[in-house]
Amino acid sequence: MKRIYLSIFLVSSSVLMLQVSLTRLFSIYLWYHFAFMVISIAMLGLGSAGTVLSIYPRLKNISNISTYAMFAGLSIILGYVASNHIPFDPVKLSWDRMQVFYVALYYIVLSIPFFFSGILIATVLLMYSEKSGLIYGADLLGAGTGALSVILLLNIAGPQFTVLLASTLCFIGALIAGGENIKPLTAMFVLINLLLLIIHPEFINVRISQYKELSLSLKYRGAEEIGLSIDEGGLQVLMA
Repeated sequence: MKRIYLSIFLVSSSVLMLQVSLTRLFSIYLWYHFAFMVISIAMLGLGSAGTVLSIYPRLKNISNISTYAMFAGLSIILGYVASNHIPFDPVKLSWDRMQVFYVALYYIVLSIPFFFSGILIATVLLMYSEKSGLIYGADLLGAGTGALSVILLLNIAGPQFTVLLASTLCFIGALIAGGENIKPLTAMFVLINLLLLIIHPEFINVRISQYKELSLSLKYRGAEEIGLSIDEGGLQVLMA
């Protein structure tokens, strides 16, 4: 049971890290007022988890915990990459009807990690209702730790890197709670995350709206981006 508590702690920590990181990312590659979308995205995923469990009660299987944690980690990194390539641009909403469809895609791909984390925690609560206090404790402690640590991490690295870390934490949670069958696959995903960070970090670079100041400035003849950092003040760019 201790392994399940630790897995819940890590998954809860990771989804709170993801949520805070997405608010920073939305304010960078969209505009700051779109950061509030993250709350509704998280609620969509968590609410969907409860609905699915009520419709398909056979999913309430404690042996699936590690699988849910693994899919949460996988959907964090894949959802981030997918959203980074969705051509949503709020400036185009006034003339391009496809932008509404792109908003819907944002909600779908980014709510999946919250769905799997919700289904994981709900399953444990339903299967071990007599230990709900300890389960809630692990959940809230993980969420609090994730929310606090991501603030520090965002000042050290960009939000795209904290998203990658959140994904890795879910994989570690799956490793801890998982059986022998799922551990090799989860360990492989952890290794892939680390290799992406070391060998191909531009894979997770932030895509910025073409109508934001940075994109417009880079259109000037001879303009070149020579450095970029993301801190509590937002996106800081050195140009020449």
